[in-house]
Amino acid sequence: MIGTRELTTLAFAVAALTLSAVSVAQSDENGPLKTTMDSFLVSVDKKGKETVAPTKEAEPGQVIQYRIGATNMSKAPLRGLVINGPIPANTKYQAKSNKAQTAHSFLVSIDGGATWDKEPVKRKRKDKDGKIKEVVIGPEEYTHTRWVVKSALGPKKKLEFTYRVKVD
Repeated sequence: MIGTRELTTLAFAVAALTLSAVSVAQSDENGPLKTTMDSFLVSVDKKGKETVAPTKEAEPGQVIQYRIGATNMSKAPLRGLVINGPIPANTKYQAKSNKAQTAHSFLVSIDGGATWDKEPVKRKRKDKDGKIKEVVIGPEEYTHTRWVVKSALGPKKKLEFTYRVKVD
């Protein structure tokens, strides 16, 4: 039987593979954009000071920060950069945790990356009385994050994008 720790470790591997698939879709293996994805365990000490440390495993209740790096390996600016980050199974996106080092639009998906929305995500759903109402979809239903970069990434320049999830 697989325990929560093993499932979460598996989720880290799936997240890394998903990012790799996105990177390959944007450029070939030796193309102009190199991407990396690292995971960090977020801890808060008794004084309220936050620290992050590299990790490959997490336990329920812990917060993980993902850091995606995007480096332009070419001699020309890259335009139209779109960076996707998965939200692994057994985790939930932490609202307003996304950050980027550049001007961007931030989008999320609630359907595995098929569609993308700005926050707050709204959908029409039936309530308990069977009436259709527009509701706000919470971050616990997000499956992916996306940054649409508004400016060109200069030659040999690197950007970082971060977001956090909490392990169920």
